[in-house]
Amino acid sequence: MEGRCDRHQFDRSVDRCGRCGGEFCSTCVVYSFGPKKPPFCLPCAVTAAGVRTKAAKVPPLSRKERKLLERERVAAMARPASELPPVKTPVQIEWFDAQPALSD
Repeated sequence: MEGRCDRHQFDRSVDRCGRCGGEFCSTCVVYSFGPKKPPFCLPCAVTAAGVRTKAAKVPPLSRKERKLLERERVAAMARPASELPPVKTPVQIEWFDAQPALSD
């Protein structure tokens, strides 16, 4: 997992969607079948529920790809937080109100 949400670029990802494989933050993830099963992102959850058939714009992953991502997910959940790679913080730009002096 890269560590960033696909929808909110400045938020840390919590889990991967079980249908499309994208990484999402806690705001974008729905644990429909409990915390031990793979979650859905919001568009995939709406599609899986049958509310809107075209909500998920990303095609679903194959069964083989989903199994590989599930193994990665389980391994990441079992790892302690101290072993996680650090998330890079965005570059801070200092802005200031320097106005050029107007000559008379």
